[in-house]
Amino acid sequence: MIVYTDIFTGDELASDSFPSKEIGPLLEFECDGNNGNSPAIAGNLIDAHGLVETSYDKTRYMSWAKTYVQRLSGRVAGRGDQDVKQWQAAVQEALVDVKRTFDTWTFLTGQSMDPEGMVVLLGHREDGAPYVRLFKDGLKAEEH
Repeated sequence: MIVYTDIFTGDELASDSFPSKEIGPLLEFECDGNNGNSPAIAGNLIDAHGLVETSYDKTRYMSWAKTYVQRLSGRVAGRGDQDVKQWQAAVQEALVDVKRTFDTWTFLTGQSMDPEGMVVLLGHREDGAPYVRLFKDGLKAEEH
């Protein structure tokens, strides 16, 4: 099983036990169910990884995002595996979408509740199915 941890806090945020797809600079995970890799982990991603609900108003979230993206930019630049300006543009586009739909999101953090860590976005599809979105460059994939 691959577990995705926050690169700044080490908190477990997701795993490949839940179906996922890339959406620009984000990874989107289904919160319920199992993708067949690990039947013992079937269930809810939020509970399985101990994510904790937190609250943000739009101004505070955008301030957190600005600081977080600056920290990630340095790491992306240091790796040298993608164009930083293109990455920043894609992240800004994703943040504009979050800002536009702000009232539809629930905000989660890892178990440490460290404010320096990633804020996980929890949304719901039209049919009510929950999903989370995470900044893929803020994750470290570890084989367990």
